[in-house]
Amino acid sequence: MPPEGNHGVALVTGATGYLGGRLARRLLAVGRRVVVLARLGADTSALEADGIAVIRDDGSTAGLAAAVAACAPQSVFHLAARFVARHTIADVDDLVASNLGLPTRLAEATVAAGCRVFVTAGTAWQLDADGHERPHGLYAAMKQAAESIYAHYAASDGLKVACLRLYETWGPADPRRKLLPLLLSTLRSGETLALSPGEQRLDFVHVDDVIAAFLHAEARLHAAEPGRFERFSVRTGRPVSIRELVAHIERAAGRPLPVAFGARPYRPDEIMFPPPGEILPGWQARISWDEGLAPLVAEG
Repeated sequence: MPPEGNHGVALVTGATGYLGGRLARRLLAVGRRVVVLARLGADTSALEADGIAVIRDDGSTAGLAAAVAACAPQSVFHLAARFVARHTIADVDDLVASNLGLPTRLAEATVAAGCRVFVTAGTAWQLDADGHERPHGLYAAMKQAAESIYAHYAASDGLKVACLRLYETWGPADPRRKLLPLLLSTLRSGETLALSPGEQRLDFVHVDDVIAAFLHAEARLHAAEPGRFERFSVRTGRPVSIRELVAHIERAAGRPLPVAFGARPYRPDEIMFPPPGEILPGWQARISWDEGLAPLVAEG
């Protein structure tokens, strides 16, 4: 387990994003010393105002190793990623740098710094409908490839790794252009939103439950033997269709949501049901739609 007293330094990547920022602040709230890794030029003023230290990635492995060694983390949480649903040639260089280059450099720097606990985020779309590893899209393929890189460092250097495959995440103050924020924006604006027929099912996990999963995975690794390599799903096991999600919002708001089901076709590669996967042992989603939606609807 992390050292008593300060519970160990936690290094977090992706903290300028939604999940990473909430994880960094949660770690700070429970008394951890938190350091975030950010790109050169990234705006980290809000994190620094909260008392979170920042180190910068200059793009080189040697520079990253020096920066990680200077903060001496006991745990690394790697959430930084570059996501593109449908990539073009112009996206590929950045996708490779963010989703393959950075994971490799960070794993190398983590090992060089003497840290052996590494928790990272993957995606459910690394799996097919039967739970077999078959990435859906280039982003998921890169996440899958990064897992092979982590497995190498586990086998060769004793790095202890937990890869948490995330499904749909939701929660308060979410600035991402995802389905739930879009539906809530539609509720506030009153403008009709064109949707597919809405029968596809998604597994939504509240952000606070996702953060709890990262902390639980970290604790597991601190108690594990060197070289432990784990891959688990962070899902409720209770998927809902988009039609059911709209109905949940309407009940919480007490009024209809202006959507037009069937106004848009399904995508040619539409996934109609979330893939199964072994759920992180000892963790379960606790925040229900009824509990979590009410404050989000009230914000509007």
